[in-house]
Amino acid sequence: MLMCVFLFLLWLIFNGRVTLEICLFGIVVTGLVYAFLRRRAGVSSRNERRVLRRLGRYLQYGVTLVWGDREGQCADHEGHSLPQGCLPPCRGAAAGAAGGGQLPCAAVQLHHP
Repeated sequence: MLMCVFLFLLWLIFNGRVTLEICLFGIVVTGLVYAFLRRRAGVSSRNERRVLRRLGRYLQYGVTLVWGDREGQCADHEGHSLPQGCLPPCRGAAAGAAGGGQLPCAAVQLHHP
């Protein structure tokens, strides 16, 4: 039943409006799609309950990924005030292998025509 609710919400989001006609037609279409999924795609209420139980862990994993990515982006730009037109320092595997962990800015000036 979770899939049915999800499909109906997608129907409303993609329509952009909530009217009686859209809701009634959406209920019919959602029911047909859900019946098709149950027959052909193997969707069952047991599988839906299992997904619902694991939903918290899935959300936690997604938030952890996004948060880690965001922290990495902020760490790259934190504390750097580069001169205008100067490229940021290199931080690749080669830079770490060189021992310094960070190569200095080459002070390349970017000229705009």
